[in-house]
Amino acid sequence: MTYTINELQLQKRHSAPSLFVMNRQFHEKEVKLNDRKIITFRKPSEIGHYSVDGVKEFHDDNRQMKWIYKPSSGWNADLGPESHWDLNVGYPQAIKKDFENKKYITHILKWILNHREEIQRVFLSPKSNNLKIDFVCSRGLLQNICCTLKTGKSSRDEWSFCASKFKSTIYMCSFETDNQIMDRKNETEKTKVMTTWGAKFEQHMTSGAPNSMPNTSVPVNENEGYYVVLKGQLNEYYLLYSAEVDGKDPAIPQEYSYFNSILKETDCYVELKTTRHGSDKGRYYRPTLFKWWLQSFLAGIPKIICGVRNDTGVVGQLKTFQTENILEIIQEKRNINNCLKICHEILGFVKECIQEDDPKIVYRFFYEPCTPYVKCEKLINPGQFKILPDWFADEYETYYDERKESC
Repeated sequence: MTYTINELQLQKRHSAPSLFVMNRQFHEKEVKLNDRKIITFRKPSEIGHYSVDGVKEFHDDNRQMKWIYKPSSGWNADLGPESHWDLNVGYPQAIKKDFENKKYITHILKWILNHREEIQRVFLSPKSNNLKIDFVCSRGLLQNICCTLKTGKSSRDEWSFCASKFKSTIYMCSFETDNQIMDRKNETEKTKVMTTWGAKFEQHMTSGAPNSMPNTSVPVNENEGYYVVLKGQLNEYYLLYSAEVDGKDPAIPQEYSYFNSILKETDCYVELKTTRHGSDKGRYYRPTLFKWWLQSFLAGIPKIICGVRNDTGVVGQLKTFQTENILEIIQEKRNINNCLKICHEILGFVKECIQEDDPKIVYRFFYEPCTPYVKCEKLINPGQFKILPDWFADEYETYYDERKESC
């Protein structure tokens, strides 16, 4: 049984700034987004990394890290008729993403327990001697809430996440909505093939060592991934979040941050995408590019390499975008701050809703594009929606108490 305790209304009023209205039991509060209010997002820095293998198991190392391959024709040219890449090769043997074996935020929680000392050095507040981490989540979750007012009305544009507060930090984890689960289970074979095309393109564009040839003879495994753990800051909120990255550019050495010997820059990473030939003339071009920009922007990735394919999945051209230039291409530059304001406002809403510091208490937040509300409900019996397992809470509690006694 659930009880709705808060609603956050998101409206567009012609060309006026977006309006957020929060309705609470016996209380109503209106927060108006002022165009003069500037939201700052500090470029994220890498704190660490981890790998996920083909059966979705966590490894606290870089075994899944790949290096970006540069074909002789370069990253912004035709591949030549004899060098086209057929992304269908090996499709019958491809290992599809396992949606039944859900790990939720288990991997980032394991990383946190393994790297408590590094986290303390990066996030410790010298004034209070407490860790200053407001939110732990994934980049995908941040991307979803940033796009809340820019999405359409399909199930792909819905989002849902659960959150719990523990030791003053709010942990958030995305969940599929009922409509998204139904759509996934009813996917056509064509949709499944196109999903694997993206993974096969990544295989063509990456290798296990710098400046070596990719191995495209092995089956694609969509469960594998290499993730960086990032420190970000959105105005007053400090964020610790994970982001999957496709590969490193061997020509760009990874530098340490000027401010902290643990933090590393993310300029060496590259995002890989595929797109249909001629899609730059279609109505989906601008929203697609915007999502590409946001995904890379949130991870501090400066470059996107796109494989331009035909309708049968054959790539004949590579096209490179600099992340910082994309918004000029699609004439969306003025919307950066609006996007960040929406994210900041919703994170503030989450903080206001969750008052109890208890890993067993779970709140669910969800947005349906067909309605003007972001809603929050407290889950009385969270069941599968419980996001902080006992093993994490118990071990972290012990460490937290020991650190407090030693201070």
